[in-house]
Amino acid sequence: MKHFNLFIFLFFTGLVSAQIHPHAIGVRLSAGTETGGEISYQHGLSDKNRLEFNVGAASHRNYSLFNVSGTYQ
Repeated sequence: MKHFNLFIFLFFTGLVSAQIHPHAIGVRLSAGTETGGEISYQHGLSDKNRLEFNVGAASHRNYSLFNVSGTYQ
């Protein structure tokens, strides 16, 4: 069974490829001790360089959080 699982993993790994788009938008939701979400925007500068901006908010019974970040990749 281990060999079969390894075969399936390697087979599907060979089919996976990255997608390159000039812009991308993403949403992350969380639940648990803190509930909230985050919106992410990526702007492609070239084939290898990107800017990413994130804005998020979360709340807990005792406090609330607000998050803004930026990343150069």
